[in-house]
Amino acid sequence: MLKYLSYKEIDKQKWDNCVATDSQQLPYAFSWYLDIISPHWSAIVLNDYQAIFPVTVSQKWTIAYIAQPIFAQQLGLFGTYTPNDFLEIIQLLRHKFKFVAHLNLNETSQNLITNYNHYLFSDAKIFQNHTLDLSLGYAKIYENYSLDRKKNLKKGQENNWQVTESKDIKAIIDLFDKNHSHQIEGGIQKDTYQILTKLFTELEARKMSKLYLATLNGKIEAAAWFVFCGNRIIYLFNAASAIGRKGNARTILIDNIIKKYADEGIIFDFESPSIASIDGFYKSFGAKTLTFTQLKWNKLPKIINFLWKLKRVGSSTINTALWKASLKAKPSMNFQDTF
Repeated sequence: MLKYLSYKEIDKQKWDNCVATDSQQLPYAFSWYLDIISPHWSAIVLNDYQAIFPVTVSQKWTIAYIAQPIFAQQLGLFGTYTPNDFLEIIQLLRHKFKFVAHLNLNETSQNLITNYNHYLFSDAKIFQNHTLDLSLGYAKIYENYSLDRKKNLKKGQENNWQVTESKDIKAIIDLFDKNHSHQIEGGIQKDTYQILTKLFTELEARKMSKLYLATLNGKIEAAAWFVFCGNRIIYLFNAASAIGRKGNARTILIDNIIKKYADEGIIFDFESPSIASIDGFYKSFGAKTLTFTQLKWNKLPKIINFLWKLKRVGSSTINTALWKASLKAKPSMNFQDTF
């Protein structure tokens, strides 16, 4: 039986047990993670937390709608369920919410969609992610690097980058703000860095976080933050100066973590944004291309759409408006590796 639960009704212990045992090993759906990135989240639960579906609710003008939160590339359905359970959950969401700006399903959920012409998925889009199986061992992984990646790695090594682990999230925030924030359409929402800092503090306390800095002549020129969850390492956030980019510092940082955890049965998740040049960069490490589905729909009354257009909420259409509004604060989908 499916139940829609408000935040206060959720049994967080049972919820987190379900997430922890899910095959995909994604941290985004843990209750404590959702508390930071989407404080008003609610949930759909199957039976006694046999499967769970986080509902990341936002609100505008008293209208509740769903938007994918920052620092969470994929959510969707977790646990043990049938294809019919999945369809019933999507039907429930369509009945309860007239507007979904964007909702990214995890790769496992996507496998249950067999017909994209079905009305439930008629507005769906497919996005790519890239992962690397570190159990192959470093020698084999390196062999699969592209020729350009091998050349750039060698050039980076010749620059004698100093790679150190850090507990200072402000270092990567300052580097990103100085070198990348101006490239984000519409700018950065005010609370983005606060959310990032809260996440870092929580993940550090849970020993699920490692932040590495690449310095040259005593100055930080690149940084990469990795999140560890089960058998998965996620490349959650990064930044680099012009010197860091030219000097292949991020290649050094990624290669360093790959080398360190090779042979350990771990999946390295690049958490790729949908930008062709960055896709190419991640593929050059020999990464496997995977896909996930993004759902969205707009069944709001015409007058509401019209009023929101008048307010010019980020765009000339309401779908694009709230989509872009959320992307302002979504480095995990759009901010990484601007080359």
